[in-house]
Amino acid sequence: MSRELNFYRGKFVLITGAAGGIGQGLALSLASVCEALVLVDISESRLQETITQCKALGDVTLYSLCVDISDEQQMLAAYATLPKDFCPDVIFANAGVGGLNPAQVFNVAVDRQIMSINYFGTVHSVAPFLSKMIKRGNGQIVAVSSLASLRGLPAA
Repeated sequence: MSRELNFYRGKFVLITGAAGGIGQGLALSLASVCEALVLVDISESRLQETITQCKALGDVTLYSLCVDISDEQQMLAAYATLPKDFCPDVIFANAGVGGLNPAQVFNVAVDRQIMSINYFGTVHSVAPFLSKMIKRGNGQIVAVSSLASLRGLPAA
């Protein structure tokens, strides 16, 4: 096992956007080393596929939360289903969407939706655990973002 993966041995890890792409890749990579994985996504069927694949890779405790991260109340209700004192050691705030909103057909609703998921979804994913992490004195938060935030794209 690589030294990088060894860091996650015995840890409780929460991953948003776990049903595909980077989030699914993280879940599959960590399933054989983590104590527990909390996998969060809006797509129930794809999330269940990730859970099934993770079960085949290791003896990890798995929690599946099918929820819209842009909805704070849904997130709080989903987190309330976790064990009472649960606090992840690592949060991968990975869920997000892309999209173009060119000036020629600009629509504020498009930007509102993108911000609701990409920004507030990250806030909703992390906020309920911040005070517990601070009180405990440790925890890692990894916010995954697009390169599109660093440079303009054609037709953006």
